[in-house]
Amino acid sequence: MVRKTKRNQLVMLAFVAELVVAITSVAGGTQPGVRSVDFANHTYPIDRTLRDPRQPRSYVTLRAGETAETQRTIGMHLTHVVYCDVTGDGMEEAIVRLGIHTGGSSMPNAVYIFTWNKDRLKLLWAFITGDRADGGYRNVYADQGELVVELYGKARKVGANYNRGDEDLTPACCPKYYTRTRYRWDRGRFRQQGALVTLSNPDGHGSPAPY
Repeated sequence: MVRKTKRNQLVMLAFVAELVVAITSVAGGTQPGVRSVDFANHTYPIDRTLRDPRQPRSYVTLRAGETAETQRTIGMHLTHVVYCDVTGDGMEEAIVRLGIHTGGSSMPNAVYIFTWNKDRLKLLWAFITGDRADGGYRNVYADQGELVVELYGKARKVGANYNRGDEDLTPACCPKYYTRTRYRWDRGRFRQQGALVTLSNPDGHGSPAPY
């Protein structure tokens, strides 16, 4: 009876030890997932508007968070990564923003949205923003399982012409408005939900909103 009791105790201790290891691994982020990806040392596809015309398909690889401009590739640097659920499935995606080197005061950005699917990283969407008042990046975030994109300027949305019209001839540095667009993940893509919403810019500048 004593031997049986000790054996049961050892089995229970072994089970508890395995449980503690499993919990520690999850808490420490060692399990595979989108948070396990090192986005500062990663290869990204380049939007067709930024590609060398001699290369039908181009990529840029960051090392330590940046890559220098060359004759065939643009320079880019990692500015921010945020983890949130933008597809409504209860799982985290990663929103990655890369700053694009222009050699001047222009501040375009490249935005990538990744998920973790079948033990590998999967790109859901990538797009380029404009420069400050001309459809520049203000914020991209999750809200109630949907994706929200905010671009500076009136009626600015991803994929549309970012150039300003006569109704908003403010300096590029100081947009008076920004536009909010909501998207829902549906049948394999992000689809716009509702109309564009143009709001007054309370900050008075065209820099990304604070997180």
